[in-house]
Amino acid sequence: MGAIKVLDNYNKQVKLDLQSISNDESPENICPQDLFPKFILEIKDKDVLIFIKYYMAGVEITESLLDSFINFVRKDNAGIVSQIFNCKLLKTYSLGEGYEVMMLKRIISKLQSYDIHIDDLFSTPKCMNELENQDVLKFFNYYLSEEDIDESLIDSFINFIILHKDSALISEIFHSQIMKVYPLNKCYQIRILKRIVSKLEASEVYIDAIYELFSKALFDFHETAYSYRCFLDLKLEDIILVRKMDSQFIFGTTGMTTWRSSAVLSEYIYRFCDFDNKNILELGAGCGLTGMVTAKYHKVKSLCLTDGNHHVLEQLKENVRLNFSEADNINIELLDWDNFEENQLQVKPDIILGADIIYDDLLFPGICKTLAKLLSNSDVYAIFAYNIRSKPKPEIEKLDAELAQYNLFTKKLCVAWLPTDKKGIDFEPNDGTRIRILDEIFCSNYSFERKNMEEKTIF
Repeated sequence: MGAIKVLDNYNKQVKLDLQSISNDESPENICPQDLFPKFILEIKDKDVLIFIKYYMAGVEITESLLDSFINFVRKDNAGIVSQIFNCKLLKTYSLGEGYEVMMLKRIISKLQSYDIHIDDLFSTPKCMNELENQDVLKFFNYYLSEEDIDESLIDSFINFIILHKDSALISEIFHSQIMKVYPLNKCYQIRILKRIVSKLEASEVYIDAIYELFSKALFDFHETAYSYRCFLDLKLEDIILVRKMDSQFIFGTTGMTTWRSSAVLSEYIYRFCDFDNKNILELGAGCGLTGMVTAKYHKVKSLCLTDGNHHVLEQLKENVRLNFSEADNINIELLDWDNFEENQLQVKPDIILGADIIYDDLLFPGICKTLAKLLSNSDVYAIFAYNIRSKPKPEIEKLDAELAQYNLFTKKLCVAWLPTDKKGIDFEPNDGTRIRILDEIFCSNYSFERKNMEEKTIF
């Protein structure tokens, strides 16, 4: 179906030209005239009416017209954004996806510049609240956050869509606005959809919605500079967006992408920590996931996200902008572990965080030296998380030895495995990966009994 035609403003009302759409072409024989968006009749602002007219016609919209629309939204008219994008007319006769995504991005960018947050554009897909099958919910949580999905979840999802192949729920989630504006990595999408299609074909089951998704992912495949991970909290109907680059090493740093430990540490902080009224500092923040989760789910006094790479700092600014309409208590600062002095920080931290910054023993001296300076105050402690990458665990022994040289010790050790229950945000590593969490790293001048340390399994 082509774009909906809209005639000029007439008697201060927008008239939609739906005559060219025959009832035979209408989905389920719905009469297009019955879908007229009546909220338009209440709008008196001529520029806003023209904006809606152009948008519904898929016509290019100038910056001045877009500004007029944004100014209208700012005057306590935020609800109109949801009314436009969710009106039945456009859901039935959709615009071209390229045009829709382009306009959504322009509108969202303008709204964010004025610290305006429209829930329907940023929150979890509403249709997910209708899903009662916990395995299917978990499948979508993993899919949106680009986590590895095991065979049992794939099978549960396939059984669900076979039983509900006429339901619009699946399509609504895969085509939700959040996924259009903030797309996942294409390689990841293709890999997961290919597994689903292969299983469907083996069962001789053909579901159009899934095949269309897979074909579109293959057809539209092209390398992009950035992709997004969407971490959902269904209980609070909230979402954390992370923009990242798909290369693990670029611009001389590993900080432009997300790593498993940052997700696990985020979950650990979300479930087990109380950081209310605390000043938080994150070292080597990368994409900023751990720090942003801390600021979003705890009433922190301040959050300082730091890194030693200027490209990473720019990415941190973008991710903070995506997730916080007002971020007066969030700072982003350059911090070089090899040349750090305490007086360079704007705020003295109470708690220091670090996720997957312990991956190269050449970095240990700089990290420990910085930690020793930050932990000189007895009330300050740190929490680190890192992936156990080698079975003999030589990096653990080297790190412990380096920490001890600076009189740094850890009160609690935890190892994160796949959770047995479902709480909070789904950040868990479901592929058997082990993440070691060093909780309450502190500085002490007295001997610490290592034998009293107990490594306990969480999640």
